[in-house]
Amino acid sequence: MVKRVLVLAAGISLMAFGVALTILSTLGTTPNSSLPAALSPITGLTVGMLTLLFNLLYVGLQIVLLRERYQWIQLFQLATGALFGVMIDIAALIVVPLQSDNYILQFIMAMAGVVAMGLGIGIQVHANVINLPGEGVVLAITSTLRRTFGEHHKHLHFGNIKIASDLLHVVVAVLLSLAFLGTIVGVREATVISVFALGPISKWFLDKFPPYPAIDFSRFRKK
Repeated sequence: MVKRVLVLAAGISLMAFGVALTILSTLGTTPNSSLPAALSPITGLTVGMLTLLFNLLYVGLQIVLLRERYQWIQLFQLATGALFGVMIDIAALIVVPLQSDNYILQFIMAMAGVVAMGLGIGIQVHANVINLPGEGVVLAITSTLRRTFGEHHKHLHFGNIKIASDLLHVVVAVLLSLAFLGTIVGVREATVISVFALGPISKWFLDKFPPYPAIDFSRFRKK
């Protein structure tokens, strides 16, 4: 178990470096990080701090949506969410010397960030311990919608809900940055590339290193 937790922490840390690289490139970041990236210059808070706050919100939403079905062991998402936020800020400080105004170098930096994110996601899934809050809330929304509209509804699966969630993050990030900053922040070509690249990169890693067996958390379910 300790080994799996360390693997999870390594995956989250690599994801954080990926986010930091994409933001530093100024060519956009992943959909989930686009909203913190847009809000950072508006609020004065760091991207990592905003990510942590959003993760707290996502955990709260899971509790509200799932109610008695919520597995309280999933509160450990607070730890993964906090680690992710803190590591984004640490990574941002480390990669600052790489900042450049040259578009080619910016693009290379952005692509390195996307690759790091994809590998980090793969490592996180490989550990198979606890989801990050961003994925956890999408799973909770999917579960709630399927219970409401029917388990066999063909459009209500994780993939579609995840796409809708990503689009919502991007649209809100664009609208807020335009309204408060007069320009689009956090959403550019790297955002689009990440949408199509993260899945294949993480799948490539998981093909080589399949996930550990699932942990049975049923005994932790609230009675």
